[in-house]
Amino acid sequence: MNNFRHVGVVTNDMEESCSFYVEKLGFEIINDNKEDTDFINKILNIRDSNLRTVKLRDSNNFTLELLSFNFEEDFKDVNYKNIFSNGITHIAITVSDLDETINSIKDDVEFLSEPELSPDGKVNLVFCRAMDGVFLELVEELV
Repeated sequence: MNNFRHVGVVTNDMEESCSFYVEKLGFEIINDNKEDTDFINKILNIRDSNLRTVKLRDSNNFTLELLSFNFEEDFKDVNYKNIFSNGITHIAITVSDLDETINSIKDDVEFLSEPELSPDGKVNLVFCRAMDGVFLELVEELV
């Protein structure tokens, strides 16, 4: 049997990212590790990885893994993504109160639009670009 394990997000600022997901979106930190450099270098076919990972979990046991590589070279913004780019495009998070969540994160993200009610009236949602270019879909279930 196959099971979904986690989503990994590379961040340029681990402390800021942890703070955002914990304080603003209610995740909890379940693991904070300095990874074995030789092992990571081998499995990722890179060098000087110097990798720190932090695993966060929500109330439904969804796991989000934040990764911070401390390379000597600057690789920031190498692959700037759009919401319509190929590959993983966004993380959807169910929130209990969309307006409250928006108010809580409005200084930390760039919203793509105003919140919209789905055509079937079941959810209110909004997309935003958070730190490190990660797109979030925030969804409040109404029924």
